Amino acid sequence: MAVIVNMIGFDALSQISCQAWVTSEVFFAYLGVAGATLLIVLRTIAIWNRDKIVIMIAMVIWLGEIGFLIRSIVTLRSIWAPAQGVCAVLNTDSSKYNMLSTLATDVILLLIMLAGLFRIRCQTGVCLAWDFFFGNRASSGSCLLSQLRSLRWCSFS
Repeated sequence: MAVIVNMIGFDALSQISCQAWVTSEVFFAYLGVAGATLLIVLRTIAIWNRDKIVIMIAMVIWLGEIGFLIRSIVTLRSIWAPAQGVCAVLNTDSSKYNMLSTLATDVILLLIMLAGLFRIRCQTGVCLAWDFFFGNRASSGSCLLSQLRSLRWCSFS
């Protein structure tokens, strides 16, 4: 949707409501960013087997990012520049906080997810992730190949 809104604004031959156009363009772009981060949150929750503390931490982190994105949409200002015939965004400084909050949110969630993966132990056989990173390098390749050949994956608890 952001691409369609973007094409509409760039094809404008006369003055348009720049504030409405830029706001809708940024809204749909940030909707995609929030959706991608929500997928990371859901994966993190699934890896930690719906642990209540992890659910609370992940949701607070995600809602914090949503707050930064909403703040950016609200503070965004743009005007029509008649000499160039385009909309000009005035305060682009506020977008750096969105980039930093999205980066921090995703890194924190990915570290929580990685901690959950290393926490997992296999009940039977060799755990692929744990043995690959911390096991004997010579045996991890052969274990990985034997696991793949027999299609016997670890069952996680």
